[in-house]
Amino acid sequence: MMPRARRCRDLLADAHPTLCFRHASIARRSENAEIVTAELITRTGEFRTFTDLNHALGRLFHLFATKRLDRRSAHTLAYISQLLLATLPGTRDEAVYARGNDSWAEHLRRALPPPPPRPVATPLRVRYDDQAAKQKENA
Repeated sequence: MMPRARRCRDLLADAHPTLCFRHASIARRSENAEIVTAELITRTGEFRTFTDLNHALGRLFHLFATKRLDRRSAHTLAYISQLLLATLPGTRDEAVYARGNDSWAEHLRRALPPPPPRPVATPLRVRYDDQAAKQKENA
């Protein structure tokens, strides 16, 4: 369907059961954009910390390296990331001024991945020589 509720008169595309080639390619780009967006989303869903941007840039690198994102889009997103990086100190200052250090610290806790669990310490087994043990008993 076209915007004025008319049907497209082009032949159906081989790759799509109901759309012409032009509309199928538009639909495919839209689906691709949704997939890329889902992969670039950070833990907080925002880009307000260096960790958020680092995560998004890492995913951007992966998408470009696996050829799931074209060069032009990757370049544009990297440039936007550079602009966001330049504004982060101001964003932090505003948040601290408006809400205090505690709110910024809480935001950072949400942005950072949880720390890995600490290994459980096992007690050391001390081996005594039989002779040393006997000497202690005799002393």
